[in-house]
Amino acid sequence: MKLKHLLSLSLLTGLASLLSPPAQAELTQKDLKLAEKYFERYIYELEQPILVYNWSPAALKLKSATDPMAYKYVASSTRTYWQAQNNVDEDDNMYGRGLYAALDPVATRSYGKWSGTWVLLEMQLPKGFRMLDLNRDGQNSFPERIQSILRSVNCPINWDDKQGMFSNLMSPKVPKIDAQCMALIKHIFQKTHAIDGFAYGYNSTSFMECQDPSLEQTNAEEGYYGGSQRKMRSTAFVITGSNWLRPELVKLYTPATRDAITERKRILSLFYRSQYDNVMMQVQTPEGAASWAQNEAARGLDDYRSMNEYGVCNNFVKGQGCLDPIKLCKLNEKYETIETECITKPAPPIPVYDTTKMTSANFPDEAWEENAVKGLLWPDLEGANVDVKIGEHISKNFIGCSDAAPYKLATPLKK
Repeated sequence: MKLKHLLSLSLLTGLASLLSPPAQAELTQKDLKLAEKYFERYIYELEQPILVYNWSPAALKLKSATDPMAYKYVASSTRTYWQAQNNVDEDDNMYGRGLYAALDPVATRSYGKWSGTWVLLEMQLPKGFRMLDLNRDGQNSFPERIQSILRSVNCPINWDDKQGMFSNLMSPKVPKIDAQCMALIKHIFQKTHAIDGFAYGYNSTSFMECQDPSLEQTNAEEGYYGGSQRKMRSTAFVITGSNWLRPELVKLYTPATRDAITERKRILSLFYRSQYDNVMMQVQTPEGAASWAQNEAARGLDDYRSMNEYGVCNNFVKGQGCLDPIKLCKLNEKYETIETECITKPAPPIPVYDTTKMTSANFPDEAWEENAVKGLLWPDLEGANVDVKIGEHISKNFIGCSDAAPYKLATPLKK
């Protein structure tokens, strides 16, 4: 008997031992091959390298970005997604435990816990990296025959308005995926198609290169400051394999890092551009400019609330923002307005930033939430020039900033 047939038979036997008697007969070798072939259409491979980032609050004082610890950590962490499925209830991550990494290090900076002991891991996913893209395909449903095969091993085949059927399948918590389902999913995606990871939509990116007029936000709870903005969702990855991994593709940064100057300037330029673009995108419409002005006027006045009608600007000048005066009223202990204790402030002017130099003084105040990370991530780069190619990097590296995807349908692996 051929080895390939023995492996398939072994999988079927193992799955059968986990199934109840009525479902056991439903998963045949023909079903298994059909599922393997069906999901082949969702396997992509990168056509160019892309950079992804992972933050953690670890207390490391490594001075070299190429410390061997970085490679060892990634090599170990890539196994977590497939190994930790039985403990998913103990984890808050969207897709259970695993090595998460985002294209935009600014959008995920809070995972460093805003402390002075943060660690930033940078990974270059190389050309040929095999992946799923749930950002693109996550909402897809499956043909009834494939659904039937998945149901036979108790997979969560249901529609979810936020995630979609495919995304639900890859998420062990929505609802929880049991052992027999995970055995089949692991066989299809890890063993048969050997994916290195999967991409999913994460948060929004605030770079001007990623604006999309069709995604204008007007809901006060969705936009920064409730303002109308044009933004595209950014992308993050769960890294599930290490076939792609080589030591030179991993760097690890801490506050003590002093080498890898070019790379650190690029990261710092992303932070600077993100904060600058965030403000510029807000103030380009009357609604956004009004919301920004009202919040800026109330900055530092925690006991006051803006009384201007939310999102309304009667005197908007492009390039200057909303020029309406801002009325601020004090609040009592119940956060109710005290009408007799109000002040009026002129609309704050749109700030003018030096977009060529990265200094602590040039960073907008809202760039940092705590004094522990106020100013530059690395003091030795004080006064460094902003990376002149940062816009090109954003356009090329950020999946979602254009209609073009940096990947193609993967070549099926030889059996």
